[in-house]
Amino acid sequence: MSFINTINHTYSSLIFIDAAVSEYETLVKGVIGDAAVIILDPEQDGILTITEILANRSDIGSIHIVSHGSSGCLYLGNSQLSLETLNCYASQLQHWCSPSLVLYGCEVAKGERGDRFILLLSELTGASVTASTNWVGGAEQGGTWELEVSTGLKATSLAFSSATLKAYQGTFGKPQLDLNGNTSGNDFSTSFTENGSGVIIVRTGNNGLELTEPDSQNIVSATIRITNRQDGTAESLSAMTTGSGITATYNSANGILTLNGSASASVYQQVLRTITYNNTAQNLNTNDRIIEFEVTDSAGEKSDKRTSTVSITGINDAPSFTGNATLAAINEDTTNPSGNTISTLFSGLFSDPDSGSSLSGIAVVGNTATNSQGIWQYSTNGTTWSNIGTVDNSTALALSASTRVRFVPATNYNGTPTSLTVRALDNTYSGNFSTNSTRRTLNTTTNGGTTAISGSTKLINTSITAVNDAPTLATVSSGSYTDTATNDTFSDITGILVGSDIDNVTLIYGISGGNVESGISTLVGTYGTLTVNTTTGAYTYTPNATAINALTANATDSFTFTVSDGSLSASQSFTVNITGANDTAVIGGNTTGSVTE
Repeated sequence: MSFINTINHTYSSLIFIDAAVSEYETLVKGVIGDAAVIILDPEQDGILTITEILANRSDIGSIHIVSHGSSGCLYLGNSQLSLETLNCYASQLQHWCSPSLVLYGCEVAKGERGDRFILLLSELTGASVTASTNWVGGAEQGGTWELEVSTGLKATSLAFSSATLKAYQGTFGKPQLDLNGNTSGNDFSTSFTENGSGVIIVRTGNNGLELTEPDSQNIVSATIRITNRQDGTAESLSAMTTGSGITATYNSANGILTLNGSASASVYQQVLRTITYNNTAQNLNTNDRIIEFEVTDSAGEKSDKRTSTVSITGINDAPSFTGNATLAAINEDTTNPSGNTISTLFSGLFSDPDSGSSLSGIAVVGNTATNSQGIWQYSTNGTTWSNIGTVDNSTALALSASTRVRFVPATNYNGTPTSLTVRALDNTYSGNFSTNSTRRTLNTTTNGGTTAISGSTKLINTSITAVNDAPTLATVSSGSYTDTATNDTFSDITGILVGSDIDNVTLIYGISGGNVESGISTLVGTYGTLTVNTTTGAYTYTPNATAINALTANATDSFTFTVSDGSLSASQSFTVNITGANDTAVIGGNTTGSVTE
């Protein structure tokens, strides 16, 4: 026997031993006959190594391959020669020229899968393939050295001495992990729904996940890894280990759950049947998660990696407004304000956990502005306006994001009117929105959660800026005098001016063209003098009797009263009507005389 990695001369047999099998050194020492031993590096492609050794060789009497195996599969270094990969390696297998190919892997020929594997391998290599349907190896581990299945002439002798076969305690299988239990395939698939409870990601129950250990060795660890985490630390894996003697540690930084502790395969099997995936993200990525399983036994042998595919279903999360909206202030007595769109008012204030979500509109659930304050209105074209009217949570007014809203103040109103109370609607809202001609309402009593309606309400505020209103002055009655033929005297005309101002400011009274002194405005007319108290508005017209008595025809004396708030003013005319008369002539002189005869 020679221990080589290259072939320099002819040997009747070549023995390929994978260094991953337990106690492989014992097997190397026990090789008998004219044979060369080639050790396969567990970190290298074993299929490529064998092919390179056998290239251009057609004089090998038998090829023995000692490696781990399973039904329809050989584990050669870091590669697998299986029913699925045979055709991929077809060109390489044509160099495996030998009359006899002996496979020591456990259960390689087991079942329909194993039967198909050795038949196809025989066709590709031209060799008679001998293998087993059982565990191969030491009897104490449940193994046998009888390779009972062959595609042609059965190999009658093994490559090792009988003493070696008796002493060897290992088997050529490794931990076997099947996430799907007795259902077809070794992998598993399930689904997770956003906001739902965590899901077990292997088949459970009596026919659930299966873990077997051919050497009856304990399992010392298992690694479960989320290979393509999308939502960071929101994703997690967990296991129930109570009473198992196994500890579970999840590393949120890399998405790996590690099970540690020496225990039988059956104990690990029960723990692995509880592996649970959870995701607390509110805007979770819906790509499938691929979760990889691998177990390691006490000999350091690892199972094939199995995968659980978790499909992710996202659900809608209700939107919200992060603050109140403010409609720009307008001046008192504005009759046709332009308002603004919902989207502009809530720009930067819309929030939704769902990626790509947008504001589709609002539901107006409160409008308690009084008539004395004014009216809230909406418009879909900026020209025709409709009153928002009475609303509540069950009959909320639906307004699209492009709809404009405004507040039209009542005459002379200024201050802060009662705000609109609204809920946000995201783009999953499927109802209709109000138009200028049609009012659309919706029931928002069910909100938040997975609905399109925000759970909390916000306000649309505005304010009305006060402006100065002009004062008013009540009409002033005219006065009159009547002149007679005699020399008349006349009384004063008196009264009080009545001014008012909605702004409740102090008013100043006066006479247009009058002279103000000591709080009295005075203007001398043609037939009399008019005075007015600038504070109280009390006025007096004092007639000029001489001027009136001198009249021979009717006349008027006209004035203009004023009232001012200091900025704006109002006025009223005041007229004194005089009926003139021609007074009787009076002859004056001496009445004494004399007569002479």
